[in-house]
Amino acid sequence: MIALAIVAGTNAITLDEKPVLSNETPANKSINVALNPTLSIYVSDPDGDLMDITINVTNADGGYQAVTYYNAGNGTYSYNLGHIGTYGKTYYWKVSAYDGEYYTNATYHFTTIGLVVNQNTSEEYHAIQDAINNASNGNIIVVHDGIYRENVVVNKSVVIMNGSKPVIDGKGGTAFNITANNVSIIGFDITNSSYGIKCNASGFHIANNTFWYDDHGFYWKISELPMDDYTIYDGIVEKNEFYMNKNNDAIHADIDLGY
Repeated sequence: MIALAIVAGTNAITLDEKPVLSNETPANKSINVALNPTLSIYVSDPDGDLMDITINVTNADGGYQAVTYYNAGNGTYSYNLGHIGTYGKTYYWKVSAYDGEYYTNATYHFTTIGLVVNQNTSEEYHAIQDAINNASNGNIIVVHDGIYRENVVVNKSVVIMNGSKPVIDGKGGTAFNITANNVSIIGFDITNSSYGIKCNASGFHIANNTFWYDDHGFYWKISELPMDDYTIYDGIVEKNEFYMNKNNDAIHADIDLGY
C-alpha cells in the first residue's frame, strides 16, 4: 500500500513498511531441542495490513513441508512438527510474510537432543556426563549425532566412541577431562575449548578425533612420587587432526617423575 499524506500544504508520500518477524521458538541456533517441537513466531505489520504467512521446514529426508496462514493479522503463528523424531539432527525452517506490497523472509535452525547409549546396559541418555555417571568401569558409551555443549569429566575406565560424528562444544573450558586410567575417546569433533582433551592419567587411547580451534588439543600432565612405585604407563594418541587458531600445542606432554 502507498499512502498519500498532506503535510503543511505539501504532498508527501509515505511508503508502506515491511512485515516484521520476531520471537521465534525455538530460538535460532538452539541445541538440545526436544523431539517433535512446535515452531512459533510473532509476525506483525507496522501498517496493520493483513498478511499471508508461510512456515517451511525441512523433513528428516531433506524434503520440505509448509503451512500458510492467509489474510492474517498481527500475532503468533505456530506449526507442530509431530512427525520429526530424529536425534541430534539440525533442522532449518523458513518464515515468509507478504502484506500485498512487501515480503519479509528469515531462516532459522535448531538441533534436536542427542542420544547417548551405554552399549553394555542399553540405557539411553541425552548428555555424555549422565552416561558416564551411570556407567561402570569397562563399559562402552556410544555418542550419536548432535551438538553436546558439555565439560565432561571422565572419572571411570570407559570407552567413549562416536556413533556417527557428534560435536563436543567445550564452552570455552575443557571438553573432556580424563581423571581415570584406561579411558578411550574415539571419533569426535571437539571445538571451542581451552583444552580439547586434558588428561592426568595413564593407559589412554585418543584416536580419530578432530580438534577445531581449541587453545590446546590433547594435554597430558602427570606426575609420580618415589612411593608411587611406577604407576605411570603409556597411552596412545593416533590418527587425530588438529586445526589450531592460536600458537599453542596440538599435543603436549608434561611428565614429572619426582625421583
